[in-house]
Amino acid sequence: MTGDIPTQNSLLVINAILAENPKVVIDMGIIDNIISIIVVGSSSNQPSVADTSIIAAGKILLTEMHHQEQIVSRLVEALAADIREPATLAGETKRLALTVFRIVGKKYPYILEPHLSTIVPSMILCANDRNNPVKYAAERALLYSLQLLDGEYMMQKFLSTIDAQTAKSVTDIHKRTLSKLVPQEQQRLRQVSTGDEVDEEMDEEQEIWVVGSSGTFDNDEQE
Repeated sequence: MTGDIPTQNSLLVINAILAENPKVVIDMGIIDNIISIIVVGSSSNQPSVADTSIIAAGKILLTEMHHQEQIVSRLVEALAADIREPATLAGETKRLALTVFRIVGKKYPYILEPHLSTIVPSMILCANDRNNPVKYAAERALLYSLQLLDGEYMMQKFLSTIDAQTAKSVTDIHKRTLSKLVPQEQQRLRQVSTGDEVDEEMDEEQEIWVVGSSGTFDNDEQE
């Protein structure tokens, strides 16, 4: 059953449960089935199905009780596929998956550390995308996945584990873009903390916690 593409309604129900009572999927012993549904849905060529699956994955990754490695690994791999080559062929699908990685990287960077070799190369490709929202999301996803606001330790550790070509891609984008973004992001966070600037990232996190993605309900009748 979980091998079939899920319906939009089933994904909306899953999102609602994960937002309102995430523990219930553990208590009912259905977390593995839920993960399977999300993974399959994220590979759909229907934007409303794929994007709502990505948002459901984000809810799980942002909930500490679900941080078992098996769960994290399956969801990270599914999201990585969506930033690499989404079946929807849509920039919005990439942007959503990158946004999930950025928010998770900001709050729980340790769960992404074992998966940097899977996600970073695809993020770098997206950082060169002609679609500006995708490019912007990718740069900030890299910033937080590599924990660059805390220094370069994690990036250097990562560089020591990868091949020369990938290492060059990482160092190139760090020199060209990420090193300049670090002080900008630090200043932005200071301004947010003093109330001098609205935290746009909070709006993006709310995008993950809503029941479905923007436009989802408009597409329900098409399912």
